[in-house]
Amino acid sequence: MVVSRTNPLPETNPTDLAITALEESRSARRYPSTIYPGVGVVFALKTISNWSEDSMISALRTGATPIYDQSGEVIGVQHPRTGILLGGRRS
Repeated sequence: MVVSRTNPLPETNPTDLAITALEESRSARRYPSTIYPGVGVVFALKTISNWSEDSMISALRTGATPIYDQSGEVIGVQHPRTGILLGGRRS
């Protein structure tokens, strides 16, 4: 790996990485562009997913801890002291 001397690698924080991953996931989501049977259900599920990711991002910004699955994807957030699930899921 080659590291540029003019642009050193930024400090990485698990919370910042989780927020970035959720924001990228949300921006990659596309709504259907054509009308077809069942599009209302697809639209509703994507809207719920966006709300859930917004909720998790908000919790992370206020100090929550990210929960990752086996592949390294953010699947939820929990309170840092009590472990109460604040958004998403545990497994």
